[in-house]
Amino acid sequence: MLRQFIVPALCVALTSLAPAAQADPAAAGASTADYAPFPKGYDMPAGFDFSRGTDPTDADWVAGEARLLGFLEKRDFPALRAHAWQVFAGMTSPAPGGYAVWESWFTDDVVYSGPEGKPPATLSDRRANIHGARQFGIGLAGVPEPNPGESVAANVLFNMPVRNHIWANALFKPDTLDQINETFNRNKTPLLDRSIPQFPPNAIAIKTIWSVVAKDGLTVLPVWDGELDQPEVKVSPPYPSAVWPRCVAISPDPGFAKSTADVTCNKRPLTAAVVGLDGFYHFQITEAELEAVTNAVSPGPKDGTPAKIETGDYAILLGIHFTTREIPNWVWATAWWHDRPDQAPFGSDRPDNVTGVWRNYMLNSGYSRDVPVAVDGGPATVWNPYIEGKYPDGMRSNCMSCHVRAVYPRLDPVIEGFDLCGALPVLRGEGSLPLDSPALATRTRLEFLWSILLDTRPKNKQPCG
Repeated sequence: MLRQFIVPALCVALTSLAPAAQADPAAAGASTADYAPFPKGYDMPAGFDFSRGTDPTDADWVAGEARLLGFLEKRDFPALRAHAWQVFAGMTSPAPGGYAVWESWFTDDVVYSGPEGKPPATLSDRRANIHGARQFGIGLAGVPEPNPGESVAANVLFNMPVRNHIWANALFKPDTLDQINETFNRNKTPLLDRSIPQFPPNAIAIKTIWSVVAKDGLTVLPVWDGELDQPEVKVSPPYPSAVWPRCVAISPDPGFAKSTADVTCNKRPLTAAVVGLDGFYHFQITEAELEAVTNAVSPGPKDGTPAKIETGDYAILLGIHFTTREIPNWVWATAWWHDRPDQAPFGSDRPDNVTGVWRNYMLNSGYSRDVPVAVDGGPATVWNPYIEGKYPDGMRSNCMSCHVRAVYPRLDPVIEGFDLCGALPVLRGEGSLPLDSPALATRTRLEFLWSILLDTRPKNKQPCG
């Protein structure tokens, strides 16, 4: 039995990937998920000496910001990547229940329901907040039906400093942004000061991307190898996973004997490497999550007929965006699963304290809208093949250049009907939207967080305000 889910992945023999070193996250779904803060010892704040045995002070966070900006000024990109890896290591380290630290954080629905909302008590509650990735629908002339096999599920989570800041400044209320922007207009607030209150430097926001593996047989997953990139092309065409030439076959059976299997990969016959489910961060889908996952992930063909996601199938983590407020424009990073995870340039510098299944994820990071220069000679790019690859110029996108466009009222469309609330088309570099741009003269910057725009709009203003 084969299923194909048209989302990116990569291939190698079943025994070659790092297995889970911590408790099985699938077994923890019904457990109480007490909040776990970002752990000590992982370079937040940057350069802090945790051997002192004291907690970081405000001065230490200021020093950490200066350290990162100093690396950026010197173009010390290896040092900046090393810091992003440490943040990844910290948030993926096991919480007391065995699940990753980040899975104990607060989902966007809880945060934007305000202090009166009841925080979820179990991992299943958090996982049941999985939804369709916003990039795949909102703002594109309506909300289209997902193409079979091309949807992935997403979940947005915040650590406690983000939650507390949103609550303390009433940023969960639909009318708060109107009040702030009207006050700026009335007081003729200088353009560079037109921003919601700044988040604290230990704020972390993440977005996870999931797909589904069948509980029986093999599930076919297309692979991103990067060979489709064409630096000489002015506008990179979209590369959805449906055009990727390589696939893996994922087996949930740890005793599966074969290292390869003959499968159909994007309508082409292929001998694919078999990889184990235990090479992914994953959980087994229960009744509590089934409806959310089914609504978010459109399954592909199963023996030539449409598949159905079932209780007992598995959700696998394909990728994760994360951002920290350690510098004014935030630190941006993205990780994605790979069957050859130690390859350069995105996996060869992984530190030893990234453990378990997380050693199967590559990482890219960004601290600037301009540098380092991208493969096409243009401004810097930071993107995830699982998320941005399907868009025109998606392989040239930059997290910071996208999120700087999160403002209220939303920016005018560059191309009518193709803008994702102002995020498209892909624009790069400081020049694409300078912070002193006249376009921002009557708007409020939302500290790079799209969710403040998208999750607080009253129904008559959704989805973009």
